[in-house]
Amino acid sequence: MGRKLLLLMLVAMALLICGCGSKSSDDKQASPAEQLAAYEKWENGIVGELKEIQNTFNAQNEQANKEISKHNYDKAINIVSDGDKSIMSSRKKIENMEIPAVLQEKHKESLKKAFDDALSWVDKIHEANQATIDSYKAGRQNNLSEVYANRDKIKSLVEPAKNLISSMVKNMLSVKNDLMERAGKSSSSTAENTLLQDNKQEINASKNGDAQVSTNSAIPTVQRILSNAGITDKVVATSYGKTDRCYLTKLDDGEVFLMDNINQQLIGVVPEGIIEQISSYRGSAKKTIKFGLYIFNDKRDNDAENGTWDGNNHILPVSVEYNYENGKHVPYMIKSGSGASPASYDNYLYEQKNVDAVNMIIEEAAAMK
Repeated sequence: MGRKLLLLMLVAMALLICGCGSKSSDDKQASPAEQLAAYEKWENGIVGELKEIQNTFNAQNEQANKEISKHNYDKAINIVSDGDKSIMSSRKKIENMEIPAVLQEKHKESLKKAFDDALSWVDKIHEANQATIDSYKAGRQNNLSEVYANRDKIKSLVEPAKNLISSMVKNMLSVKNDLMERAGKSSSSTAENTLLQDNKQEINASKNGDAQVSTNSAIPTVQRILSNAGITDKVVATSYGKTDRCYLTKLDDGEVFLMDNINQQLIGVVPEGIIEQISSYRGSAKKTIKFGLYIFNDKRDNDAENGTWDGNNHILPVSVEYNYENGKHVPYMIKSGSGASPASYDNYLYEQKNVDAVNMIIEEAAAMK
């Protein structure tokens, strides 16, 4: 009897493996309509969490930018850190969203790719947040080289993040359209008509989120100028038109540039929020403020020992004494020091072009709109 029982068990197992045994109602293949419903439930869960992540990312950046404009680096760091914790919590929820078992293998393969792309996109958001925090910490210490290094890292995340979302949408749409056709429903011929495309998120790995472009008529002009120079970032504010000497421009990734028409030089201004700090001062007493110039393709002239160098680009930290007089900001004493984050600012600037640049930044700050 023991051998017969063993033989019967082996036969039963063979039948199960081959699928030759009778199937219960629970084992029958799901109908196309049931498969579509299972997919849509999964899709809504994934897209819902991605939307939540994007909203958190944008909100944290908006709040952090307000604090940075007031020089509240610690508050800005805490805001981004808290936002990142929420984002990583959403990532865990996505990890637990299993691909519906009722789908065909070809659909599961496509959704696995979409699933991996979604998680990788969240990881890019996380990397951008970490670089943002590091940038704020560097700005707090006035370490200009680190500020720019982290900005470059954030920029490097933008295109890969967009590609991940595009790939995710493509794979999910291919599955959804096939399921809709099999269920007897009209499939979407274009991605624009689908829920996924409506919710497609293109990460801006900058710290400003979706900045609103000013209605200033000068912005389109500056946008064309920058485009011709190969800079495709969106212009959100500029002082263009106030004077022929120069103008300040702010991009949607938070970067600020000075175009010095007198000396024909392009200069980055760091840290973030410094222009707002300068322009918001209305006191009667002189005020001292520290910021940095990133002078592209500078010459190693009489100011070469101040600050530090990034190849041919000169990172020049300055300490400026200025005042608010007769409705204008007026610069006075300008000093610098050695290194990206000087221990002391004891050196005067000898090159007129550098003095001009600092004066222009102080004088133009309030005009940038």
